[in-house]
Amino acid sequence: MIVFLIGMMGSGKSTLGRAIANSLGCNFLDMDCYIESKIGLSIAEIFEIHGEPFFREQEHLFLENLKNSAQGLLIVSTGGGVPQNPANMLIMKKKGKIIYLRTATELLVKRVHKNLKNRPILNDVFSEDELIISLEKLLNTREPMYLRADTIFDTSISKANNIKGLLTVINELKRDEMV
Repeated sequence: MIVFLIGMMGSGKSTLGRAIANSLGCNFLDMDCYIESKIGLSIAEIFEIHGEPFFREQEHLFLENLKNSAQGLLIVSTGGGVPQNPANMLIMKKKGKIIYLRTATELLVKRVHKNLKNRPILNDVFSEDELIISLEKLLNTREPMYLRADTIFDTSISKANNIKGLLTVINELKRDEMV
């Protein structure tokens, strides 16, 4: 079974995905890291050199080519914009289960503000006020697709509680898959 983690940048998709995979002893794939490795450029460089449409196509190709793990469970952290393409949501629904990591805007601001230079979609953001406005705008655009996930999980609690809660959710999804 493949579990896709979706949500806004800063929601914990990569951090929690890696921690969950380690806890469960299963494989983990970070879509952004995979694309960076495949293209040989950082996400920011891909946006700058090839543009956002090229990057979005790489995300789609990643999903199309993703195979179920013969070893069982696979955790995949997606890029924040992946669900904006309805075809991507269909692929993820067909290939596995989707968990939306919902996070309060204030917490997203706190997490993303530390690493703005690696967020090409926020290139024109220079202040915390601009960041709040940009993140709220992005969330308003993306959340209708995020809400189509199989499960919605609030990541506004501590990391340890997030891991514990996500382990429970994933075990329930695995149990449901067997029935």
